[in-house]
Amino acid sequence: MAVLEAHNSRRATHHFMPLVWNDEGFENAQKQAEACAKAEKRLAKNYIECLSGRHGQNSLGPTKTPHEWTSEAAEALVNVWYMEKEKYDWQNPGPSRPADRFIQMMWASTSSVGMALSHDGRFCVANYFPAVGKKMSFDYKRNLRPPQEGPAPWLAAEESKDIPEHLLMAPCTESNWKAHEKVSELLEEGARWVSADKMDTALPDLDPF
Repeated sequence: MAVLEAHNSRRATHHFMPLVWNDEGFENAQKQAEACAKAEKRLAKNYIECLSGRHGQNSLGPTKTPHEWTSEAAEALVNVWYMEKEKYDWQNPGPSRPADRFIQMMWASTSSVGMALSHDGRFCVANYFPAVGKKMSFDYKRNLRPPQEGPAPWLAAEESKDIPEHLLMAPCTESNWKAHEKVSELLEEGARWVSADKMDTALPDLDPF
């Protein structure tokens, strides 16, 4: 799927595990995208309440031109969020509003994504689980890192002499795998979607795209 490829190719550059698709996140992202289209502006984040916590949310729009779901569109839309990495201060890990969308899509502990376009193709919304939420600075240092040299450990050839054996044998933390497993359970639980009508906030009128 193009959305996963767009996310995971970038996460691999930072040596973070790939995301899986989240149907629940997609359904709620679709509702939020349509709410934005109806309001003709990007609305405040509409967090999805789950039994285990919230989904994080990225949004984009209105774009100058409408989009359809193609591989090229997925790449371009996700790249807008990814390029916020240029605004993140790697020397001082912590929350960064200018890089907020980059942080959510790249967060190491995030394990799934559901992404949707509005019917007019001018608004894009993606929901992520687990969300970044309110974290301490040491959480940012652990869950974010700049681009790394070489391929991600789990992508390297087994006979490679350049990748340390301990990385080849243990490409991610146990907590990350548990997060992947929890996603499957949550997809069957359902979630509460709250109208964003009263959640409006001042956001840019037009994304530079």
